[in-house]
Amino acid sequence: CPTSNICLGVYTDISSHPLPRLYAAGIPITVNSDDPPLFNTTLNQEVGLLFDVFKFDVNTVNDILLNGVRHSFLSIEEKHAMETVFRARMAQLQQELAL
Repeated sequence: CPTSNICLGVYTDISSHPLPRLYAAGIPITVNSDDPPLFNTTLNQEVGLLFDVFKFDVNTVNDILLNGVRHSFLSIEEKHAMETVFRARMAQLQQELAL
């Protein structure tokens, strides 16, 4: 959660967050909301940062979100099933929103 990293003083501001460099280096990152009431954020807001602050495109954001599935504790079969559903839903949304 980039927001929690700022709130906790890990980074001074969102522009200094290394998330883009980590992604570019091939490190599998995920985005989460950590503790929404404590950090006053939601998963939607954190995903918004990927677009608005870090300037990631739709495909990159989808890849980051899929990392949450790929690196979860689900079984291989469950991961595959969830990734299939995710990809289908994201394709549908992209078509509906003309992205």
